[in-house]
Amino acid sequence: MPRTTRQWITVLWPAFLAASALELLVFAGFDPQDVNLFGLSLEPERAAVYSITFLLFWLITAAAGIVTRAMSAGDDQSADSP
Repeated sequence: MPRTTRQWITVLWPAFLAASALELLVFAGFDPQDVNLFGLSLEPERAAVYSITFLLFWLITAAAGIVTRAMSAGDDQSADSP
């Protein structure tokens, strides 16, 4: 497997697992049908809300992983040099 593919997988897979856990925690106590915005009931489709929030959670956790990976890239290069 190419190195760049492996690097993306090492960021995206843990982000996927974290997003899954966040999704379970949030929607264990929150029903999308109960959303009120300024007193107006939105009545969104549950599947749409679940999908959108999962993708948002995944993007946020992946962004955190990418930033961490970028910040530690200097450490990886210095470890390889004599």
